[in-house]
Amino acid sequence: MVMSITLSLVAIRRRDIASHRAWIIRGYAIGQGAGTQVLTSIAWLLLVGTPGPITGSLLLGVAWIINLAVAEWIIRRAGLRGGKTARKALLVAAQPLAGPLCSVRNASTSRLNSSARSMIGICPVSG
Repeated sequence: MVMSITLSLVAIRRRDIASHRAWIIRGYAIGQGAGTQVLTSIAWLLLVGTPGPITGSLLLGVAWIINLAVAEWIIRRAGLRGGKTARKALLVAAQPLAGPLCSVRNASTSRLNSSARSMIGICPVSG
């Protein structure tokens, strides 16, 4: 959920409203997982009986999967972007952390670091 909120903030700072909305919907879906967990647990309890520790954990995970599946359906139905825009948001979020990576320069690794940095898109290619 923290990642979804962070990526939504990065998107809104770029003025990418559609991507922001998509990430907020995902974050909300994760946050509402507790309500769905109650429903899946009650349904299991009524149909099968008391769940064991492993089954209980699986039911909690299933609730989050249900919420995220519904959120993705809503996002796609509304035509909000999420694929390439999500990658761009991750790269923008990583840029402050990439400062040391971008400044790594020595004779033996300069070319490798430059091509690796440009491949992942964090740092511009220099020379």
